[in-house]
Amino acid sequence: QACKGSSTLDATTSSPSPTGTFACPSCNHANPPEKKFCLSCGSGLFLRCPKCDGEEREGTRHCGSCGLDIPAWNEAAEHLKAAHQHLASYAYGRAEKEAKLALEAAPGMDAAKAILKEAHDKRAALKEARRVVQAMEEEGALVESEGAWRAVLELVPDDDAALHALAVLPEKLRASTIHQALEEIEEACSAQDLDAGLESWERLLEHALVTDEAKVDEATERVRELRRSVAQTAFAEVEAHLENKNLRAAKKTHAGIREDCHLGNERLGKDLPLLTMMKDLGERIQGLQRKIDTEQRAARRRNILRKAMAAGVVCVIVAAGLFAWAWRDNTDILHTAEAQIVARDFEHVEGTLNRLHGGLVPLDDEHRQRLLDRVDLANNLSAGWPEPSLPSVFLTLLQDMGTPESEILYSFNDSLLSAGWAVVLADPSQWVGALRDPSTDQQATGDALLARFQLSENLNKRWPEPPLPEAIEAHLRDIGKKDEEILGSFNE
Repeated sequence: QACKGSSTLDATTSSPSPTGTFACPSCNHANPPEKKFCLSCGSGLFLRCPKCDGEEREGTRHCGSCGLDIPAWNEAAEHLKAAHQHLASYAYGRAEKEAKLALEAAPGMDAAKAILKEAHDKRAALKEARRVVQAMEEEGALVESEGAWRAVLELVPDDDAALHALAVLPEKLRASTIHQALEEIEEACSAQDLDAGLESWERLLEHALVTDEAKVDEATERVRELRRSVAQTAFAEVEAHLENKNLRAAKKTHAGIREDCHLGNERLGKDLPLLTMMKDLGERIQGLQRKIDTEQRAARRRNILRKAMAAGVVCVIVAAGLFAWAWRDNTDILHTAEAQIVARDFEHVEGTLNRLHGGLVPLDDEHRQRLLDRVDLANNLSAGWPEPSLPSVFLTLLQDMGTPESEILYSFNDSLLSAGWAVVLADPSQWVGALRDPSTDQQATGDALLARFQLSENLNKRWPEPPLPEAIEAHLRDIGKKDEEILGSFNE
């Protein structure tokens, strides 16, 4: 009622009459001021402020408690209600318009501001979703367009365009897949790629319907032609191998034709001419195999005959040549063993000498034994020398087959004694113990060396503050010093 009368209300509408009564806004009956309902029509004579809930006379324009323009606020509430209804029915533009009218009537209404923002955001989102859908439709991105159409339905669930697009989308996708498969089959035919053509053909069969029968038949025939072309190329390759009598390559290529050309594909159908050609090629390969086997057997027989005819002559030549060869080879083996000794390769000498031929020619046993004795001597000296490797002087003597063994042993013992004197203050026993068949002088020197070490040990024990003075140690190392001189120096 306030909204209806808002255009005619003025400041005196709810003022009392000169008699102190208030007129009913509905029937204009004069009512005493204490009455809340009209005595004539029963209408209410008071209303509540929608903002502060204060009570005012019916027909009052402004609330006496908060100053709210009650008719304007009620008008804004009507627009807000309409905005809610439009928003609920996804009419975002109308909802936005009604919210703006509500704010014009009541600028401070927060609910109107909220619904205005929501309607504006959803209208903008819907506009963007439709733009994306249009772009995808123009680009032919059917798979991606499904998500865009569903975004439209999230904003407007009863959108006819979106519902229709989603309803026909599976058929569009199927048609697009068929079209793409047909194009790929053509590309595979141009590139002679049978595997790619079959893959596209299988995808075509998977999505084709009864209405696509003509397209399927045409694509099937194209794939069969492609199979025939690829097979004929392979057959030509086999023919070339057969012409060159390359049996292995022919077999390998022929064996791969059935699988590579999918001759056994039941869905594509068997190609009887191709199978016949493949069978003929197989028979030709077998014939070439038999021919080659026959030629090889004949060649072997001729070779055996030639060998038998030459055997008599060869036996005589071989007997003489074998004797000369064995003699020369034995000489070379002995020279090789000597060269290994010269090169200090003692560990391989025995293996070299084992290669001597004893059954065909007489052996030079004396020379062989001399070489083996020299190797044994080298091994014994290497095992007896306290350090890991022999000094080069002994290796040089061992290399010289003209050096007597006694001279080598004498030199070996002298070197042991010299090395023992170098370590006389430590422990020369391992050097003295390594002596091989020492002479009387060498044995005496070895005994003196051990005695000198014993003297060194005794002096070390007696000296109050080790180590011994350098002068005493120098006397002990001096082979020419006598024990009496050393003891005298020690006592001094």
